[in-house]
Amino acid sequence: AIAGTFFVVLLLCGINEQRVSYAAALPATMAQQQYASLIDWLNKETKKDEVVLASPDIIDVIPALTHNNVYDGGTIIYTLIPTKRLEHNYLVYSYLDGIPSNEIEQYLRSHREKLSYTLFGYAYVFEENTCLICFPDSFITEMTKEYQTLTDKNFISYLNKYPLDYIVWNKEKNPDWELDRFHLKVAKNWGDVIVYEFATR
Repeated sequence: AIAGTFFVVLLLCGINEQRVSYAAALPATMAQQQYASLIDWLNKETKKDEVVLASPDIIDVIPALTHNNVYDGGTIIYTLIPTKRLEHNYLVYSYLDGIPSNEIEQYLRSHREKLSYTLFGYAYVFEENTCLICFPDSFITEMTKEYQTLTDKNFISYLNKYPLDYIVWNKEKNPDWELDRFHLKVAKNWGDVIVYEFATR
């Protein structure tokens, strides 16, 4: 009886833990449902391995549910991609998010923890006598210089440094992106979600 009671308690604890976990993930999962038409379109209308740039709320779903690659993603730090490419991607999103050129150094310093995760993952956490935000200031200095060269006139060329075929813009979630200013060709439009063609190859 004791063993049976113990088993039931463990089972109920496990069920409750799963319920809590699913409940926590539900809002984000429901939000991703708005991209169902996008996922379907990418699978039907794009070629295998074409590259898509999109906002963080959808970017990691694209390689999981389509035959496309992504320009950036939350797990690429764990691949052999060079740090210079990670810096490039961080600056791309910073520019799209509308960070003013004269504020970029302060922005990078105030987001030092996020920057460390983006460029180095947990490398500085596990090094002896160091910490997550203890990477050299030279990275911020060089990224600041690079960012301050960006303008609306050369931003498309900056994206062209790496393969890119489509940009997905959610106008409601990322109003600062203002992709209309670059006069790219619209491939598909679902109102707030727009796909732009960006042929670099």
